[in-house]
Amino acid sequence: MSTSVDVSIVIPVYRSSATLLPLYQRLETTFTSLSTSFEVIFVDDYSPDNSWAALLDLKKKYPNTIRIIRLSRNYGQHNATFCGFRHCKGNLIITIDDDLQIPPEEIPKLLQTYQQTKADVVYGFFPEKKHTFLKRLGSKILAKLAQWLANGQGQGSSFRLLTAELLQSLTKHYSSFIYIDELLLWYTQNIAFVEVKHLARQQGSSGYSYLKLFHLFGSLTLLHSSIPLRILTYLGLLASSLSFVIGIYYVLIWIFFDVPVQGFTAIIVSLFFISSLVLFALGVIGEFLRRIYTTLNNQPQYTIQQSL
Repeated sequence: MSTSVDVSIVIPVYRSSATLLPLYQRLETTFTSLSTSFEVIFVDDYSPDNSWAALLDLKKKYPNTIRIIRLSRNYGQHNATFCGFRHCKGNLIITIDDDLQIPPEEIPKLLQTYQQTKADVVYGFFPEKKHTFLKRLGSKILAKLAQWLANGQGQGSSFRLLTAELLQSLTKHYSSFIYIDELLLWYTQNIAFVEVKHLARQQGSSGYSYLKLFHLFGSLTLLHSSIPLRILTYLGLLASSLSFVIGIYYVLIWIFFDVPVQGFTAIIVSLFFISSLVLFALGVIGEFLRRIYTTLNNQPQYTIQQSL
């Protein structure tokens, strides 16, 4: 990877036309004060608002430090960020959200921590996110799941620094589903953390709805773990054990206490229980097969509509 700037900043863009100009200006002020060369790569994840028009205006004003990319449809934050990774020229890469909830002025903390630790990844973590309780809970569950799958520690975030060497390994992945934090934990345990500010959203709404968070959780679970299959195995073992115990119970009370067994009721309950378990198992297995088919079919991570 050729490197002509010190830092590349990758910003996935979705419904944020009002914050793009102040975001870039604050980034420029920050890096000018650091005397550090930089580039900013905006990846528009097919925003339904006029974010692309705002990016075109930015490109005209700052042609030398800005690269803008528009995807052909909405692929999600992680895929859009991954697209930006493949266009970086910096020795260090920083990712930051487009909504100004993480102040660009916090970037020096990432750089300082990197200089002190020489970590492959530096995460900015927030003592308290300015989101609703359910959004905070969903984000925490996803982060913990990614850590557990890759045997990591600490809590990831979308505000992170990584080295160009690590990025070279990262961008070799061509799976259609991307979860960056899980991939980072797969490649390195040399990770540092620094506390940063997280502000309340001033404009717009989060691009992550509860449905998208649930979909991301399902994709991460199905594509990067065998948890559902293990659950089915344990449920099958539990069901067979319960059926065996219940059967022994009815035999014993019939032999020793001469209590008549209501066969029809027992059969119906057993059938409903086993049928529900079988249907649940088939649904999980079917979802696994669908995801495997998508992966083997080489479905692209993203397609670019326009790049300037």
